Amino acid sequence: MHRLWVVLALGSLASAHAEWQSPVNIGSVINTDSNDWYPVLNRGGTWMVFVSDRPDGYGSSDLWISVKEGGEWQPPRNLGPQVNTAYCESAPYLAPGDSVLYFASLAPGGQGAMDIYRCTLTEGVAGTKENFGPPANSGALDCCPVVDAEGSTIYFCSTHTGGFGSMDAWVSRRSELGWSEPENLGAAVNSSATDCPRWLSDDGGTLLICSTRSDGHGDADMWIAQRQGDAWGPMVNMGAVLNTSAAEWGASFLDNNGVVGGTIFFGSGRTGGSGGWDIWYAEEATDAQGLMPMPGIGLSLFPNPTRTGTTVSYVLHEAARVVIAIYDMQGRLTRLLMDQHRGPGCYCTRWDGTSDMGGSVSGGGYCCTVMTGDCTRSEPLLVSR
Repeated sequence: MHRLWVVLALGSLASAHAEWQSPVNIGSVINTDSNDWYPVLNRGGTWMVFVSDRPDGYGSSDLWISVKEGGEWQPPRNLGPQVNTAYCESAPYLAPGDSVLYFASLAPGGQGAMDIYRCTLTEGVAGTKENFGPPANSGALDCCPVVDAEGSTIYFCSTHTGGFGSMDAWVSRRSELGWSEPENLGAAVNSSATDCPRWLSDDGGTLLICSTRSDGHGDADMWIAQRQGDAWGPMVNMGAVLNTSAAEWGASFLDNNGVVGGTIFFGSGRTGGSGGWDIWYAEEATDAQGLMPMPGIGLSLFPNPTRTGTTVSYVLHEAARVVIAIYDMQGRLTRLLMDQHRGPGCYCTRWDGTSDMGGSVSGGGYCCTVMTGDCTRSEPLLVSR
């Protein structure tokens, strides 16, 4: 079976299956000829907060809110002077429960050049903002807050000293003694470029990060990091369907049950929009007839083609025994990567380009197969030597 599949797939190695359908512009009710980006939706999908630098705000860029009525987004309104200033307000994030809004601001009077703030948000009305305070806020630039389900862990990006590059992803945890000194998420997540957290799964094990690192599709891309014990990584690119040579920034999900899936909303500078940046959304991939979500598994490989190996990222929609294997063109087993039980969620594992015998494989066509008992997904993989 694997030999037949590989022969049929070799002609389309460059168009490996994407986990997402093609993104759709959210439309002119929300998007303008200004920059509109950083969307965050409440769990019910009935309203959305986003960032815009449209001219009728309070300053550089403001936070706006749009409500969905009768299945249609309504004209946005500014969240007002309780939140917005003559300076830049950006990077909104809704805490679990949708009643507290976190964001970043360049307004003076904080701990540093840019600080993290929060305010209540009740029936679309923002309360007075408060500075999140040290140690997350510092004399550095502190931005892009992401809070876990318990409200006891905050991820953010910062120019704190001791990082790997421009802005790194950091974490601070709350205890009886207060918030801990920020810890860098490490070299598996951070790079010499900008790496900013934007979304966290309900179980705290999957982090979506927007990064300008050089090995993406261009400018800023959306990446996924999976917790492995006490550490994070490696970073997995979300693929060429979502990411382009333009910048993709910010992300929020709808109908995803707390894992990567459902519908993703994000900002993008890609062509075909209304202005500089627009808000787009993409649905999970459907079957060939477009009738139903892909069952069981979502699978992607990056990079592909590769010289030294690839990262296998996959999504499970239900708990299952997972077997991941690499096969050659003749359908022979090259490498068994994994055989273990996993719960629903987004995962990744690395193939280093070697066989079960320990040596590097020769160049040519292979396929990566993920099996969960009653569901099998395969992707063609080209190894160039």
